[in-house]
Amino acid sequence: MAAILLDDTRELLDKQTQVIEYLSTLMHTLDNQKLVLDRQTPAALNKLAIYLNEHCTEELSLDELCTLSGYSPSYLIRSFRQHFGMTPHVYIVNKRIQYGQQQLKKGISIIDTAVNAGFSDQAHFQTFSSSHTQPISQILNQSLTIRNCLQATRLTLD
Repeated sequence: MAAILLDDTRELLDKQTQVIEYLSTLMHTLDNQKLVLDRQTPAALNKLAIYLNEHCTEELSLDELCTLSGYSPSYLIRSFRQHFGMTPHVYIVNKRIQYGQQQLKKGISIIDTAVNAGFSDQAHFQTFSSSHTQPISQILNQSLTIRNCLQATRLTLD
C-alpha cells in the first residue's frame, strides 16, 4: 500500500481508489458482512458514468466524483464496481484509451494523442493501452495504411 501511495507516476484518483478499496475490504472482512447485489443501476451512478464519458480526458478527483454522485468514497467505489464491473478510475482509463485510439486512427501523432487523452506522456499512454487493447503500433500501421489508400485514391481521381 505504501508503494502505491508514494509512487509519483500514479494519479491521485488511482491512489484514492486503492486506499478506499483497501479500507472497504477491511471493514467488510472485520464486520463479516455480505454485499447485497442490486441489479438496477441508481440514477446517480448513471449520471456519473455519463459525466465520466464526457470528461474522461480531464484530471478528476475522488472528492469531485463523490460530490457529483452524492455518495461517500467507499460507497461510490463499491457501488460503481458492482454496477459497471470496475472502479471509477479503471472506467476513466478505459475511456481515455478508447479516445486515444480514435485520435490515432484519425492520424493524430501519438504524443499529441497521449496528452489530449489525459495521460501524462506517450509512455504512460502506451503502457495502459498495450495492457488493455491491441498494441499502438498496430493502430498506427492501420492508420498509415488507410491514409496511403486515401492518398492513392485522390491521385487516381485527380
